[in-house]
Order: sequence, then structure tokens, then C-alpha cells
Amino acid sequence: MNFYKRLMFFSSGFILGILLLSFFLMGKKTSCSYLPNDRVIKNVNSKKIIYNNLNDSLLVKNILSNGKVNFSKSDTKLDSCKSYHIENKVDGIKYVILIENCNDYIVVEEIKKIN
Repeated sequence: MNFYKRLMFFSSGFILGILLLSFFLMGKKTSCSYLPNDRVIKNVNSKKIIYNNLNDSLLVKNILSNGKVNFSKSDTKLDSCKSYHIENKVDGIKYVILIENCNDYIVVEEIKKIN
């Protein structure tokens, strides 16, 4: 069998596999987020949020939904509750939120507006 026939068999099987995989995974909420920022945001959004003297829970959820974690300002070496600085721009205003990520819940410590 020459190279062209092998290439055609391989590509047809590969395309068929991709189509079947996309068909089975289309309706499910699957994600392939292995980067550190994505893992932290996914972990934070899956836990109960406790607000410390804050009234705007919708703003906090908007910031946490697709924010960027600033690992240089975060304290990830703690054993009990790790501290994260998450930055996001909502309605043209840049916010920084300080959270503590514990095992079962998230504590929102502070929200700052950055000019």
C-alpha cells in the first residue's frame, strides 16, 4: 500500500473520530482548562461564596466568572485557606478582588476599583 492510500485511510478515520467525539461532547459542559488561571477560576466558581460586609454579590460573581488571577500578589503556599488577587474589567471599570479559597467555601475579603 502506497503512502497516498495510507494517508487517505488515516485522515478518513481521524475525521470520523473527531465528528463522533464532537457529537457526544456537544451537549455536555466539558472543558479542557489545564492552565493555572483556569483551574483556580473553575475551583472558585464551584464553591459557596461568603461575602464579608459586601452588598454587591452580582458584581463579585461577574468578577469571579472570567477574571485573571495575579499569582505574584496571591499567597498560594498556605495550608488552610489560600489567598488570591483576581482582576477583571466590568463595564469599563477595572476591579481587583481579594478572596480566601478554603476547602468548602470562598470568603470575599475586599473589592477595589483600579483607575
